[in-house]
Amino acid sequence: MLNDIFNNIAKCRYCDRSFCFDVTENKSSRRGLASSISATCKYCGSSHGSMTSNSVPAGYEVNLRFVYGMRCIGIGKSAAQTFCALMNLPPPPAKFERLYTPIFNALETASSRSMFYKERRFHSFFAFLSVSEFTYLNYSVPFKFIKD
Repeated sequence: MLNDIFNNIAKCRYCDRSFCFDVTENKSSRRGLASSISATCKYCGSSHGSMTSNSVPAGYEVNLRFVYGMRCIGIGKSAAQTFCALMNLPPPPAKFERLYTPIFNALETASSRSMFYKERRFHSFFAFLSVSEFTYLNYSVPFKFIKD
């Protein structure tokens, strides 16, 4: 499917032909849910490859977001493996638990930077914890309306 989409919108910059690409995945370079794909021109042989996810200090963004999502809904590595198998996805990151630490550190940093402020003796209804400086995690936590 990706091959058809790519061929319909892309043109080789070297030989200026359309409908000439073979899009393949390099399965040996998989890193959890992140994969390496390459597009090769059938006529001139030019090739361009890229990972399907951005690289972040803890690995790949898709893996970090996946682990974070699984933790948010209360499931761990075993359930994540089952989910990936049922959804026909690559297996989750092998070192699933290794990604807990960067997630915890990002949440801890964000929460310490965005303390509540009082206004008319009420705390803020929502505390938005944004970890955009880490580029791989955005999180918001609803808090109850608290009166002092």
